[in-house]
Amino acid sequence: MMGNIKDAVNKINDIFDQDLHDKTREQLEDNWLFKWRDPVSLEENLYEFFDMLELYKYSCSQWEEEKNGHVCIVGRVRDKYVMPKIKELVDKIKQKK
Repeated sequence: MMGNIKDAVNKINDIFDQDLHDKTREQLEDNWLFKWRDPVSLEENLYEFFDMLELYKYSCSQWEEEKNGHVCIVGRVRDKYVMPKIKELVDKIKQKK
């Protein structure tokens, strides 16, 4: 039984890795899952934003490491992926005021 669970988890991981490997930089945007929800509070939107940002940052880091190596990975991910999402959020908050 334990072998079946391990095999299933490994298969899911392999599928995720292959999917990420096959993506272009532009297709990484598909991994951005945050959507602003008007009926909920700013605080709830921020909470969800940061959860989604962590997931997005992880997939972008994995992709960047595979395509461009480990050197300067933190800076690349911050500048190419994370900061633009934070700027979008700031703009959205400014629109709501």
